[in-house]
Amino acid sequence: MSKLVKEIVRREAFTTSRWTGGTTEELAIYPPGSLYAERTFEWRASVATIETAESVFTPLPGYNRTLMLLDGELELILEGRGSVRLRPGDNCDFAGERETRSRGLATDFNLIYADGYRAELRLLALPSGQTDELLIIAALENTTQNRFYLVYAVEGTITIATEDAGDATAKLIRLEPGDALVVRVRPGDKAERWRLANAGEEETARAAVAGLLVP
Repeated sequence: MSKLVKEIVRREAFTTSRWTGGTTEELAIYPPGSLYAERTFEWRASVATIETAESVFTPLPGYNRTLMLLDGELELILEGRGSVRLRPGDNCDFAGERETRSRGLATDFNLIYADGYRAELRLLALPSGQTDELLIIAALENTTQNRFYLVYAVEGTITIATEDAGDATAKLIRLEPGDALVVRVRPGDKAERWRLANAGEEETARAAVAGLLVP
């Protein structure tokens, strides 16, 4: 069994671009080297700042989206579904080809993924001095599927202690605010236990954790 493939992406390495409602920082895109503008990607993770009171989202036929609010308040107006109000930590799934508008000034975390993918997204609050968050990154045996996980340091400094199954030696990963960790889990990779902790001076650190299952 092999070890998981991990990549730490520092904030200064992110690609920043403008859209009609504000700016977007691209945290990760797959396959590597694919381009959002040309729609050659299978999934993409980004953080967007909405700077206009009302915005229209870019249509993305063939993709689905999961949006999680990080800061501010946001109302999404979804074609065929009405409106959804989001507060920090709330998320909403919607089809990329449907007309989607927003109201409010906010910062959000975006997952865009091709039809057939499954995705999950949540916001963790990590109080100072506590290490009680535990993530199990499971190996996939007897399957051709891959999984991807991404941890994004929204606020505060975060450490991730990783332990291989059967190996109690913890390996420490440190993420400063705005950094991201991208992990690929291949068939037969070793399982890992992850412990996330607030390693900074903030009373509460926050991390966005995303997971994607490849069809």
